[in-house]
Amino acid sequence: METGTDLKHLVLFEKGQPTSDLTYTLIDQSGAALDSGTAVISQGQMSYLIEVSGALNVMSKSLIEQMTLTWSYTTATESVTETYKYKLHAAIPFPVGADSVRNMLGVSEEEVRESDIDLFAGYLSFRQELPDTTDFAALGAAGDFDTYRIATAIEAATALLLLPTLQVRLPKAYNSGTSEYERWNSIDWDLLNAELSTKLLTGLNVIDEDLELFEVIDIFALSDAPTDVITGA
Repeated sequence: METGTDLKHLVLFEKGQPTSDLTYTLIDQSGAALDSGTAVISQGQMSYLIEVSGALNVMSKSLIEQMTLTWSYTTATESVTETYKYKLHAAIPFPVGADSVRNMLGVSEEEVRESDIDLFAGYLSFRQELPDTTDFAALGAAGDFDTYRIATAIEAATALLLLPTLQVRLPKAYNSGTSEYERWNSIDWDLLNAELSTKLLTGLNVIDEDLELFEVIDIFALSDAPTDVITGA
């Protein structure tokens, strides 16, 4: 989850009907309590939705932090304490989206789910190629053509992270009973990789125009002519 977003977690009373109130606490990675609450559970109630405001669901680290939501209640036979762990990450200061990543890969939402597309990992992959002093916040706030090219590069970096497993993920044929299709059997994966890498490099060059993703290797070089075995020249 992005820091500052609302948290909604559904607690199912699978261990029995609560005979007490439900109490919960949200704890950050350092052990500090960010939020807590108590809910009255009605007779026959089968679940409860814990809601934490985005104003309270805020990380204290620079990039990523693990959060723990813990809750407890009692039933007629036992005391129940359960936890839910999740990660908060820093906001991505560029307008990126999962749909753009799917379009780059030529896949549908059914084939690659929202949870499979880690835009933050793509953002970090983009960042690691650049100096730590780069002002990403200012580049994102500009909202100009350079911002667009950087956003596209981050989406391309995210697509590149999915590429190694894409051949396994995607069905060659699909038939739901009402619709069907068959995928091309000769996808040029190397070409797709190259196109995504080009989009990534275009965004990186906005910040560092001399940056290259791959080292340039000299294939040909000049050398002295060999000595003629007959004339000795």
